[in-house]
Amino acid sequence: MDGRQPPVSLQTIRLDCLNRALPAALSALLLAACSDSPELVCGDPAVAIPAIQGTQAVSPMLDQQVEIEGVATLNLQGSESETGGTFLQMAALASGNPDTDARPDTSEGLLVEGLKLPVGQRYRVRGRVTESGQGRSTVTALEPVAHLDCGSAQLPAPVPVKLPIEGRPIEALEAMRIAVEGPLTVTGSSRMGSSGEIVVSSGKRLFQPTEVAEPGELAVGLSLSNLRRSLVLDDASLERSPAAVAWWDRPGALAAGDLLGGALGVVDHRYGYRLHLEGNVGEVRQQGAPAAPAPAGNLRVVGFNVLNYFNGDGSGGGFPTRRGAATAREFERQEAKIVAAMVALQSEVFALSELENDGSGPDSAVTRLASALARASGRPYRAVSVDEPQPDDDSIAVGIIYDAEAVSAVGPSLHLRDYPFDHYNRPPLAQAFRHDASGQEFSVVVVHFKSKGCGETDSENADQGDGQGCWNRKRVEASRALTQWLMAELDPAAAVVVGDFNAYSREDPLGVMEARGFLRLLDRQTPAYSYVFRGRSGLLDHGFAGGLMARQLALATVWHINADYADLLDYRSSNDPGPVRSSDHDPIVFDFQLD
Repeated sequence: MDGRQPPVSLQTIRLDCLNRALPAALSALLLAACSDSPELVCGDPAVAIPAIQGTQAVSPMLDQQVEIEGVATLNLQGSESETGGTFLQMAALASGNPDTDARPDTSEGLLVEGLKLPVGQRYRVRGRVTESGQGRSTVTALEPVAHLDCGSAQLPAPVPVKLPIEGRPIEALEAMRIAVEGPLTVTGSSRMGSSGEIVVSSGKRLFQPTEVAEPGELAVGLSLSNLRRSLVLDDASLERSPAAVAWWDRPGALAAGDLLGGALGVVDHRYGYRLHLEGNVGEVRQQGAPAAPAPAGNLRVVGFNVLNYFNGDGSGGGFPTRRGAATAREFERQEAKIVAAMVALQSEVFALSELENDGSGPDSAVTRLASALARASGRPYRAVSVDEPQPDDDSIAVGIIYDAEAVSAVGPSLHLRDYPFDHYNRPPLAQAFRHDASGQEFSVVVVHFKSKGCGETDSENADQGDGQGCWNRKRVEASRALTQWLMAELDPAAAVVVGDFNAYSREDPLGVMEARGFLRLLDRQTPAYSYVFRGRSGLLDHGFAGGLMARQLALATVWHINADYADLLDYRSSNDPGPVRSSDHDPIVFDFQLD
């Protein structure tokens, strides 16, 4: 048997239409004109896939009509907005064409859009060459007009690779089967539930460049190194929030720091390079969540971004809100997880960010959280009063909750609402306290600076290409104004400043804090993290103190219960009331010994 099948009657094009460059807008019209073309025949001469792929990111045969033959290696499920398809890889033809062109700089696979073809079958396909995706992140593909089943075939052997991939560019592996050698470190799993993907790397955890290197040339170089060392493992689907993760058949979810024995799949280039996995992942070594840090002093201050804690109208309704839980049931699960984390931390003062911006009245989010914490812990927690909700239209605000038996509020709270805290940067909140056991007075200040997202940015706050992202200037202005305000309104020596600075440890806003005399509480010489973004870990949440409080520091640490863990474990997907994935930020913990 020579592998030929009886010809089938399909929409086809004339041979004199093949290899003709066609503008995309005219392709349908011209195809219709080619109505008397010969039918597809398995084993006839075909265009080699490496010739279509070429050596660059974009096919040299873009918009041309071609006829190829290859083995179906993987089906890619589509979504409402994006077309799936089948990856084909070059196969031996009856005419004697080899499986490969033996060139390491060209790929032997491509995507046939829209067709879901059985894996392990050889197909002949006629269609127009296109690039599927956006910008520079595309995969070479065919828009098919005809296809023919040429019988079963053995899958091409996967190309063995190690991270970082050396010897051939990853573009030359596009749409091909590869086997990535382990061990692989999971460096990000926050999108495991929403997109069925994780990020893995060779070696240890990947850090944000400006967490460990100065902004500029060093940070940019480290960013490129991170790209070479990492790869996204995906679920062969373009769907969002799939009902189940196709490659994961174990309880729980993966976390950053876990190890995989290797990975097998097909390379795609949309949304950055990724590997669509074949079947389940193999060997897995999971680390588990750590216990809460034991107290090391007589005063604990915790900074905690609680990921959009919105309590609706405060009376059990008003869902969905502008952020946070979509239903009252989701809110109950969210609150249970946050309260479980706070109870375990046993803190005298909590400095919170991403609370609903609705003041501190009886129905407010911060008062609701303080009451829930008091019930669960048996300690008389209260919310610091604010005179009114924060200005502007920002839906989130900062807040402070404290144990009224351990510390007493001294005087009213203070807000800084002037520029640059009138927009984007959330107004800081300060409260003076007296430590009842020692009689020492101190102040806690909670901040939440502008994020790195580039929406609405101007030229001064645009990404400068130095690794600090957008709005760095706005965050620097916030640090300057904050320190001036603290020195004017409070005793800076007795102040503890805690919160989400949205800046990594080597970035400019934190340098401003240190230059103004505030001491960093988490040592930047040891890479640390409280947040994982796109598989890179870094410390966005920081603590600073004046000289008196810094000398009394007994413990500074991060409790890693959130940033490492998959969104599969948060309140939207899980009924587990435990503290793991109570937020996307880890709590930062500072213990002081006051006397």
